[in-house]
Amino acid sequence: MSREIHLLAVRYAYQMIYMKEGERFYRKDYYKRLDGQHYIGSIAREKGHVDAFWESTSEEILEDVEFSIGFRFERRKGRRMRNPLDMIRQREMTREELIASGTYNLPVPLTRELDQLVQAGDSVDPVQDLLLPLLGIRIFPPNEVEMVGFEMG
Repeated sequence: MSREIHLLAVRYAYQMIYMKEGERFYRKDYYKRLDGQHYIGSIAREKGHVDAFWESTSEEILEDVEFSIGFRFERRKGRRMRNPLDMIRQREMTREELIASGTYNLPVPLTRELDQLVQAGDSVDPVQDLLLPLLGIRIFPPNEVEMVGFEMG
């Protein structure tokens, strides 16, 4: 049985991932978006890139804007690692377009793994167990990872 995940759920995931000391994480590329828009989140579409979605309070159809943006992380032990979201394809869209874009099928191995967790009676966290594996993000313990910079190209 196939599971699907709606894009709007990604917004919750990103708020959770980048929450630090009770403050919400905001992107710094404000000049790239139109008035009234805010970042929704990103989801893997195919190997090699991630689509990021913006939401607009306006009903007008927006033009696609593509550029690369990323975050630089370092392990506290000194070894630099690359964030899998370093190259993000941005697309601006209205709420209606976002909803109309539909859902994404989860990979079969991930579906089976989640089914096994549910059958075993474990609680399934939407971020740790579902969205992060789908996005290909590896989690490091908080005491090992620190955001040290912001990259934009």
